[in-house]
Amino acid sequence: MPARNPTVTDALLLASLGALLAGVGHGLFVLLRVYGMNRFSWASRDILWFGPISYALYIVPLTLLAFAVARRLSSRARAMAMITTPLTIGAVGVLLLARVVHPLALLLLSFGIAWRIASWLSDEFDRRVPIARRFTAALAIGVALISVLVRGVPLVRESRAIANGTAASEAAPNVLFIILDTVRAASMGMYGYKVPNTPHLEQLAATGTRFAWAFSPASWTLPSHASMFTGLDARATESGWRQTLDGSKLTIGEYMASRGIVSAGFVANKNFTTWETGIHQGFHRWDDFDISPKEIFLASTYSQTPLVRDLLGMDSVVARWTTLTRFNLRLSSEFMHVRRSATNIVDDFLGWQSKVGDKRYFAFVNLFDGHDPYIAPKPWDTKWVAKPKGKDRYESSIAYMDHELGRLFDELRRREQLDKTLIIVSSDHGELFGEHDLFLHGHFLYLNSIHVPLVMRLPGRIPAGTVVTVPVSLDRIAATILDMIGDTTPAFPGTSLRATWGGATKHEEVSTAESWVEQYPWPTKDDPASKGPVVSVADSTWHWLRNGDGREELYRYREDAVEENDVAPHPENADTITRLRERAARRKLIEPQPVAAPVASRARGRP
Repeated sequence: MPARNPTVTDALLLASLGALLAGVGHGLFVLLRVYGMNRFSWASRDILWFGPISYALYIVPLTLLAFAVARRLSSRARAMAMITTPLTIGAVGVLLLARVVHPLALLLLSFGIAWRIASWLSDEFDRRVPIARRFTAALAIGVALISVLVRGVPLVRESRAIANGTAASEAAPNVLFIILDTVRAASMGMYGYKVPNTPHLEQLAATGTRFAWAFSPASWTLPSHASMFTGLDARATESGWRQTLDGSKLTIGEYMASRGIVSAGFVANKNFTTWETGIHQGFHRWDDFDISPKEIFLASTYSQTPLVRDLLGMDSVVARWTTLTRFNLRLSSEFMHVRRSATNIVDDFLGWQSKVGDKRYFAFVNLFDGHDPYIAPKPWDTKWVAKPKGKDRYESSIAYMDHELGRLFDELRRREQLDKTLIIVSSDHGELFGEHDLFLHGHFLYLNSIHVPLVMRLPGRIPAGTVVTVPVSLDRIAATILDMIGDTTPAFPGTSLRATWGGATKHEEVSTAESWVEQYPWPTKDDPASKGPVVSVADSTWHWLRNGDGREELYRYREDAVEENDVAPHPENADTITRLRERAARRKLIEPQPVAAPVASRARGRP
């Protein structure tokens, strides 16, 4: 039994220790998921110090509450409450990450273990408090040192790369690769859409080359980015909904860094372009998660639960009481994070470019404003429609990103860097707004989910005012970048898109585009990828699809942009289907085996 009454200082000490242990436990889970299993954790690299602060926001108040409630009890009971509370809350927070046991079961298990530990510790409370104090201090120092190294080592590496870099020139240009996440060509003024939302990109295209029919390798972010970065098709990247890009695949960022070119990525998609996805490998700098109070708050599991999110979002006592009674601690499949706007990303890139100066660089920029829920700031949100809905907001978000890109290009011009830089602007995939009764992206390959913008500009090497009309795939980006900067090393598969600039080409490897998505892990019954992977091949006339259930579709996509008329059942198209199917088999997107004759598309609709 304690020789003295535990104090509020003791309570704060034990609460701090509980928060530190929870944060370290969360960090170890992240390391296991990312480096041990090649899976996602949805955490910042700063989780080791973000986590303890975020968990402390829950553990400290509840420990102090337990201390206050136990003040009238015996000194041993008070010590038991002060030890049991932080251990229970911290353990539940970490164990929630497993997502395999009901939260209430985790609560009971954690409380039972914490109670046993508290029973042991409280017997010699006076002797063990100093030990806890020293251990807490040592653990805090260790966390601080590791956190400094996590941030500091890349900064030192980047500084050395800048110091040892060579100056950019017309013979050795910079590379700026920009992805407008989730932007389909069909909703851009540059591609003939009724809303004039891309004036700055049109100006860029007027001094460069625009590709009328560029196709993304997949209809969602990670495999598409992985394909663009490695030159591999989406299936060969082996990245997916539950799998990161492993380190055995050479990325364009890694290659550039090996050639002494300063490299950096500035990304807004915090789901599938972060450090743990694998596409960052080789870059000297990778900016994904901000250091901000809100991002720190969101670092713990509790901040990601419906219980906490709903409590913070409710504006009535009744609603909050209902939320409390539900006590929903189940985590969603992905963590929420602070959304980074195009303005933030452009500012970060320009700040970095100013630091790099005239040194040669490779920069990757991902803008996320075109992704649902399509958030555009004023005045862009109501520029064309007074009360915008989903698709209106989407088109306004594109206009906002275009405006920010115009600001970026103007500043590079002012810095006399624009004409020394290969600029590539594209998208990782498109979006559906009801076509085929489907919405969003990721589990189908219909035209508007993979037909994306593509503009390239480099004076003297890329022709100005040219429009390429043959279909091309974005998995040629890596090879094209090397070609355009004069690097003849065959580091990446695929043929450079330069072969298309003279007009129509018969080079099948360039003028045919393949796309692939894996079976969707969370399907509804009518999703094309609900029963297996979906593959598509587009040539100069046809877009062929094979859905997860083996059903095939065929469209004249240039004439039928929303793909309403499936001509696969027509006997005269059998040879075309066979040819495109064989193309997919040669690319190992499907197994080379006989396929049943095509059947008419069945009606699809969402429940």
